[in-house]
Amino acid sequence: MNKKYILEIKFKNDPKIEKYKTDKNISIGSLVSVETQLGCFPGEIISIKASNEKETKDIPNIKGELSKEAVEKLEIEKIEKDRLFKVFTEQIKKHSLPMKPLDIEKCINGELLFLFSSENRIDFRDMVKDIQIHTRHYAKRQFTWFAKEKDMNWFKYPEDSEAITIKVAEFLDTWN
Repeated sequence: MNKKYILEIKFKNDPKIEKYKTDKNISIGSLVSVETQLGCFPGEIISIKASNEKETKDIPNIKGELSKEAVEKLEIEKIEKDRLFKVFTEQIKKHSLPMKPLDIEKCINGELLFLFSSENRIDFRDMVKDIQIHTRHYAKRQFTWFAKEKDMNWFKYPEDSEAITIKVAEFLDTWN
């Protein structure tokens, strides 16, 4: 019979600690992926307790330990999030907005959600305009980064839909 472990997992920005189970030998401090009511999220193991099947019956399983690549991707996203938070804070100061920045969250569809608190109404026109400019600059930096990739093909959709179809067909022919 496999040994069961009850893990206490902490999520970022959430003071509550959740319990999950696993039969894998994982160490404290490891990052794992878990399914929550809001979707799949990374969490850090803060404690591990050996247990039996009966104790772990109603506790959900972890999805798995995060790979080195996934952890690196999370670190890169954190650096970008910190940069965007700095821009967010600077724009609030620049426009003398009566608000306090709290956090930035990335939604499932890739959109960014800027969280803040304020006691007054806020006119967002200038702030949104500046955020759009910084987002475009980020997109241009990405384009420059990927432009060095010689095997990459760039298309505009839907204008280049025929060319996309041709390239996909060529790829599939060479792949088969």
